[in-house]
Amino acid sequence: MIQNSAFKSAEIKKETGIVIDELNDINDNPEELIFDKFEEILFAGNSLSMPIIGTEKNIGDSHKRTFLLLLIRSTASIICLLPHQEMSNMKSSSD
Repeated sequence: MIQNSAFKSAEIKKETGIVIDELNDINDNPEELIFDKFEEILFAGNSLSMPIIGTEKNIGDSHKRTFLLLLIRSTASIICLLPHQEMSNMKSSSD
């Protein structure tokens, strides 16, 4: 998945549009928007104050490299949670 990813530019652009639509839905829904604004004020100056979905700017700036970096970080985080013996077994079974 990391070496031979199929993150095609057209698919990333399509998904970006879908996520921006979801962001707009949140901004159009007072119940959702008030929750985000509450956290923005409550956690001011902390990364917890930022909405999980992101902003239209950073969603629009997404490209293949961004997804690959996220995939690598996520994979590394998951692997770090596995016991050493289990990781060794996984490597042995893939040889």
